[in-house]
Amino acid sequence: MQQSPPIQPSSPASDDQQGQLKPPVNRPPDRAHIIFVTFLSVLILSVTYLASRFNELVWLVSAITLIIAILQWLLPTFNLRTTHLQGVKNFFAQRGFAILLIILGFLMLFNLVAAFVVYNPLINSNGLTHATRMPTSVPSSPSAIAHSTVTPILTATVTPTPPATSIPPGQVVQKWTFHTGGGVVDLPTVFNGVLYVGSTDKKLYALDASTGQVQWVFPTGGFVYSSPTVVKGVVYIGSDDGKVYALDTSNGHPIWTFLTGGHVHSSLTVFNGVLYVGSDDGKVYAVNTSNGHPIWAFSTGAPVESSQTVVSGVVYATSSDNNVYAIDARTGQQKWVFSTGDAVFSSPTVVNGVLYVGSDDHKVYALNTSNGQAKWIFSTGDTVRSSPTVVNGVLYVGSGDPDTNAFSDTNVYALNANTGQQEWTFPTRAPVESSPTVANGILYVGSWDYNVYALTLPASSS
Repeated sequence: MQQSPPIQPSSPASDDQQGQLKPPVNRPPDRAHIIFVTFLSVLILSVTYLASRFNELVWLVSAITLIIAILQWLLPTFNLRTTHLQGVKNFFAQRGFAILLIILGFLMLFNLVAAFVVYNPLINSNGLTHATRMPTSVPSSPSAIAHSTVTPILTATVTPTPPATSIPPGQVVQKWTFHTGGGVVDLPTVFNGVLYVGSTDKKLYALDASTGQVQWVFPTGGFVYSSPTVVKGVVYIGSDDGKVYALDTSNGHPIWTFLTGGHVHSSLTVFNGVLYVGSDDGKVYAVNTSNGHPIWAFSTGAPVESSQTVVSGVVYATSSDNNVYAIDARTGQQKWVFSTGDAVFSSPTVVNGVLYVGSDDHKVYALNTSNGQAKWIFSTGDTVRSSPTVVNGVLYVGSGDPDTNAFSDTNVYALNANTGQQEWTFPTRAPVESSPTVANGILYVGSWDYNVYALTLPASSS
């Protein structure tokens, strides 16, 4: 009788047989995945750059989006054993891409709307015809100090506009356009038919004011934010390379350069053969205009980005150390100092022995120029970086801080220059940093809502 083989004891089931999964194997992402994520990252960064020119909050949203993309890419390759981390991994693996596309879609929609509003050359709103342009984001990193030479220009990048046969009433007609390689931040200067303007492409341009044709171009070593000053055939300009340049207006050749210890953002003041300029090194300089040699340097406690005002032998300057200074124009010695509650970027205006200035502490000050004592103080609802304008006993100034998204006060104020009492306000839709200009009974002022306003003044003010 044949015997059956002995029954072998069953071996314990393997991990797979018991339904337990082996830990996942770490595998590097395949080539197609890498290409896709690289393309997506470039797209996100491009959208981030465009969006950041409109709203700083978009930087945060875009950064979160980029983090989601990275997590979407990396988490599936990790061996996560804990239940909590495994849940995070599954969430991003299953929903991360959808969240990424949704946020990216909102960013692109935002940019399309913003581009339409900003780049549309003429937009009519509430019966107002106005020109618009995009604000320029200002980089803060310094550029290497470079020796500058004049660049000859053979052809001009000018787009003339065909003459219009008939111009409708109130219509703005473009005469010419000149394309620089960067943003134009501050005011151009026109003198003897030539327009001088600086750009963040690190150059100063001299253009024919009638045609836009290039006369000459001078490259500096940094961004050019200050407005050019022209006196007796010389144009003076400051640059982020820390230098002040004196150039021959006829050909752009440098006459001399003066080196400060920081960026030069303030516009230059020339009076009686002396140039006065502030620098981010915290100093106000007096420079001989004939040879570029320093006469004196006055130290404040922080960067000086406003322009100086010279009246009756006294230089009035402000600083982001919260102070307003009166300095002897000949010796550079301090005559008096007045402290506000925050940084002062507003340039001082002096009329009839009174200095008017705004501060980041939300106030407008009227100071006695003889001793620096406050005559009156007016409180606004936000920072005052606009430089006051005084005409016929009325002070005009704007309010608002473009560095925040609060926009708590975006008004243009008219104040009695003698008492500080408010006469009227005009609301805009964004901060007003520009300085008002009054001509022929009309007040002109710009706002960060991309509008330039022309306001008819009351008969008593004009």
